[in-house]
Parts: sequence; structure tokens; C-alpha cells
Amino acid sequence: MVSASQVVGAGWVMSIPRGWGVVLAASSRSQLGPKGRTRAERPHGLTGCGVRQGALLPTYRQRCPASCVENDIPPLSCSHGSGCAVYNLWRPQAQPFDPQGATTIGRSRLPSLPASAADSVLCSWAMTFQASPGIDLDDPQVIAVLDEVPLWSAPFGLALLGRVRLRRNLRVLEVGCGTGFPLVELAQRLGPSCQLVGLDPWRAVQQRAELKIKQVGLTNVELVCGTAEKMPFADESFDLVVSNNGLSNVADLDQALAECARVCEPGAQLVATHNLPATMAEVYLPYEAILTARGLTGAVERLHAHIRAKRKTVTEMVAALERAGFERAAVTEDVFHMRFLDGTTMLQHFLIRIGFLEPWRAIAPSSDVDAVLAELTERLDEQARQAGELRLTIPFACIDAVAKPSAGAQRGGG
Repeated sequence: MVSASQVVGAGWVMSIPRGWGVVLAASSRSQLGPKGRTRAERPHGLTGCGVRQGALLPTYRQRCPASCVENDIPPLSCSHGSGCAVYNLWRPQAQPFDPQGATTIGRSRLPSLPASAADSVLCSWAMTFQASPGIDLDDPQVIAVLDEVPLWSAPFGLALLGRVRLRRNLRVLEVGCGTGFPLVELAQRLGPSCQLVGLDPWRAVQQRAELKIKQVGLTNVELVCGTAEKMPFADESFDLVVSNNGLSNVADLDQALAECARVCEPGAQLVATHNLPATMAEVYLPYEAILTARGLTGAVERLHAHIRAKRKTVTEMVAALERAGFERAAVTEDVFHMRFLDGTTMLQHFLIRIGFLEPWRAIAPSSDVDAVLAELTERLDEQARQAGELRLTIPFACIDAVAKPSAGAQRGGG
């Protein structure tokens, strides 16, 4: 078993303590060196290598259908042949793990397999976690919460988590907690001295959050079913209010923010993320062009209204926060992208189908909607053919503000 090692690439080092292995997607055109060590004719960085992904996992059991290894470390190989580097993760002389500085194991080299075996080697490993006592990794409910973070929510949530001031004994509210991100993550980062409440009107998603809270073992999180416009909390109940794109979905933004201010202790922090009006412009611009060409002026107005309702500008959001009783708003803007093969695959994606497609359909008249969406699909497919992909842009903002003194007291009860 590996005592300690580092994967050393071009500008990239990963330390691996005792008892951990690295999972790397491996395929053909490889051969073992002495003692089962992999070798490559010339090393270079991991970029472009057939070894696609690395992830730290605890100990593993080897399973190799090609019987290509006799040692306890299987070969790491690359589908790009002998010219592409892979990195040695094991040597007999590895030193015991030093937490102050792990030992560098270095690289090794790998020639091609004989032609008869060149395309036959595919080593896969059955991996097992070494979980903490009390966690049953065969429990379906434990497995069910391993995918804790929704992909759409993650970029917004990471920005939010980066702005929260971590302190003891906080009373925290998440507005629009959904399935529990970043609520569950924030509860773990803050620890048991803090009390957290997740508010959401969608009871079904809260049941998912409840499962996560139970499996993680949190005792400092409560879920409340309710709306942001009428919160069931007393004035000045919280020191921190967060919302991860949740305020984009409220029926009345001004009322929701007024309620946020009411339940905030004077000086409380509010951190909220929301996506900006240019979100998915690669879809909305051709959609508007199609509606305009068909003379559907009412639909064009509905499209603009949809964007205005769901995606406030930074200026609009800051102004709304100030009207509600917040001040000293600090804004960070960022962007991420979602890439698809073409428009057809994008419109079939589960996230698009559950969160975007029906509002898009509602923009066009019912008599025209199928033809409009078919033309939109064709345009997006053509755009993807020309560019090599359909790349959707999602710009967003993270706003960090402070509740004004007596802001909550200036407003009536919930």
C-alpha cells in the first residue's frame, strides 16, 4: 500500500497520505515497468492526456479483467499512446507520510504495449471508502446524499460561502433553501454553536433537505415551510441571512427584502446571489429574433418581462436592498458557462426541462409555440455546428450587505 506520494505534473502537485489512492481514468496502449510501475517515453503536463480525472479516495480493491498487473497498484495508462505522460503513484522506497511535507515520488516512463494487446488493456478499480464509525456506506440513504450539490446551484453557492463572515453563535436564515445547498454545507462549516433555519415554500424539496440533515448528523438546522414575503419569524431573529439565487424566484422582491430586513438583527449580514439579465443570451437573442420576424410583438414583450422579473441588474438589486433597510452593499460579479453539443441536447437536458423550458414555452402564443421552438432549436444547432459547441453564459452577482440599525424595528411584524 502507498505510504505517501505526490503526483507531479506541469505546475501541479497533489500530496497523497497513507491509505489513499488516486483514481485516474485509464485505457489502452500501456505497459508496466518493473514492479508494476507505469512508464512513458516522454513526460508532459496532464492537459490533453487520456488520463482524464483524478480524485482522492481511500483504500481500494484492484480488479483488472486483462490481468495486467501482479502488484497491488494497477497501471495508469493513456489512450493517446506512448507520447503522452502518466505519473507513477507507487514505489517500494516511498517514505512514511510526513504531514509537514509529503515525500515527492516523481515520474516514470511507459512504452507502448505489443500490438496484440494495445487495445485490450482496461484496468478498473473497485473503490471502498474508509468512513467514520457510524456511517454505513451500504445504506441507500447515505449514498443518496453523496451528490449533495446541484450543479446549477454550485457556482452561486461557492461565491456566497466565500463572503459569509464565519463567527460563533450565529442565528442564520437561508431564504429559498431548496434541497439544502448551501444550508447543509454552511451548517457544517459554522459548527454546532450556530443555529440555522431554512425557509422554502416547496415542501417536496425540503424533504430532500431533511434527509441530508439527518444523514450528515446535524442537530442545529431547522426547516420551515413558508414564503419570503411573509416569514413566520419574530423581528430581529437572525444575525445572518443568505439566499442562493432564491430571491430571483420570489413573487414580490420588495416585500421579500423588507421581510429579510425585519427579521435581521441590526448590523446583521445579508449575502445573496442572483443571475443577471444577460443569462443565456445565446438562447434569448435568437428567440427574440424569431418572435420579431413572425410579428409576435406580444410575445416579445412577454420575453422582456420574463427577463426583468427573474433577473435584476446589480443596480436594481442594490436599490431594492437600500429601500428595504440594508446598506454598505459590496458587489462581486462573476460568470460561468454551460456547454452542450447543440441546441437539441440543451433542450433535452434535465435542468432545462425542469427549470427553463416551460417558461420559454409560455412566452410564445400556444398556436405558434411548437413552430417557434422548432426554429429556435434549428438556429441553436446551426450555431453549435459553426462554433463546435453551444456555450451558454451565466453571469451572476453576489451582494454582501448589512442591516441598518433598527432596520427590523422600523417594519411591522410578519
